[in-house]
Amino acid sequence: MLELAALQPVDYLVIGHIAVDITPTGKQLGGSVSYAALTARALGLRVGIVTSAGNDAPMQVLNGMQVVVIPSELSTTFENVKTEHGRKQTLHHQASKIKIEHIPSVWRDAPIIHFAPIAQEFDASLVNFFPKSLVGVTPQGWMRAWNENGEVQASAWENSEQVLGQAGSVVMSVEDVNRNLELVELMAHQTRILCLTEGEAGAVLHWNGDRRRFRPPLVEE
Repeated sequence: MLELAALQPVDYLVIGHIAVDITPTGKQLGGSVSYAALTARALGLRVGIVTSAGNDAPMQVLNGMQVVVIPSELSTTFENVKTEHGRKQTLHHQASKIKIEHIPSVWRDAPIIHFAPIAQEFDASLVNFFPKSLVGVTPQGWMRAWNENGEVQASAWENSEQVLGQAGSVVMSVEDVNRNLELVELMAHQTRILCLTEGEAGAVLHWNGDRRRFRPPLVEE
């Protein structure tokens, strides 16, 4: 964990668990925090990360960024299996919770703050503490639940109106809402910008009552 006194201001702060993803070729770093942080850095932003992880997380790819890690015995660990009916997801471990006191004061006025939960790791009320920032939300971690075997299912997003009203932009997957497009339309009217990703089909952007589809290039995954 970085010494908090040594932290420098950032342009983009992303909050949430990194993931250890179990793949057929071994473990790899995953989670919205990891992908978003790498993308923001590639775009030239100074990036800060607040996360929780264990020593099992392969975090070398994040070297060069400022990362505050809340210690945890194990990292949040997912296993994703593609089936003809969609993705089958299993949560094997969950890292420690993230609270407001874990977020360094020097980062609380960052121009962009991205809330990126993947496993209910912080309360949605956290968005209320950053009135000066552009708040971005990828709410998938608030929209999933799991049983005693770790089998993940789509779940209702509690208190979503509170977050949607505060957010400058929201990005979610069609799988996060169990392909309920009526629910997407309802949420789109409660926030400024909502982007629904649809995997290989691309994405649909909702903005000011307008809806536009963006097709992706055809490539081999």
